[in-house]
Amino acid sequence: MDRIVLTLSVVLSVLYLTRTRATPSVSRMVIKAGSTALLSAWVAIRGGPPLLAIALGGGSIGDAFLAWHGETPFLLGLGSFLIAHLFYIRLFSQFGTGLGRLVDLLNSFWRASVAVILVAFFAPILLSRLIPRVAKDLRVPIVVYTTVIVCMVLAALTMDDGWVVAGALMFTSSDGILATQIFLVDKESAHLAWMPYAVWLLYYTGQLVIACGVSVERF
Repeated sequence: MDRIVLTLSVVLSVLYLTRTRATPSVSRMVIKAGSTALLSAWVAIRGGPPLLAIALGGGSIGDAFLAWHGETPFLLGLGSFLIAHLFYIRLFSQFGTGLGRLVDLLNSFWRASVAVILVAFFAPILLSRLIPRVAKDLRVPIVVYTTVIVCMVLAALTMDDGWVVAGALMFTSSDGILATQIFLVDKESAHLAWMPYAVWLLYYTGQLVIACGVSVERF
């Protein structure tokens, strides 16, 4: 049963990839949200950590909102993913050393390097470009969300499984490209031809890798 659910999730993700630039519709939303909802169901069926299932479920709700255009769906999607990231932080803190032991990252060169790049370069540079370009009512939510997703990756870095870290980084990269696509790239830019596909591939693969990484390590 669990293999069937996981296969259906992957099939829906591929189907959505073919419709990622299509006009928003209910069917498109169902396909998008269904792919991550099935990942959540897969974890639950296998008896995985409830925090993981809830985080994936929160992502599915965010997917449903972000399947539509406009400021309201964007804010609702942002809020859904923010909550999902809080559950991821709790999950990674439970199975890793946690945010309270970030000093442990100094014992690993590559983990410390990722943390420095994320905190000292990625987040500040992205925010410095975004804040002047977004509406005033979006600035605080974007800063809060960026802070939370950085904390999510830092928490993932305390996990032993490198695949979980890779998944968290793919998730974050997807968000960075999405923010660039929505707020920074000109509407006539040729980059819009590939960016939506990169966003979805990185996002879904990141969620899948996190789910599988925690699954293999914990149950």
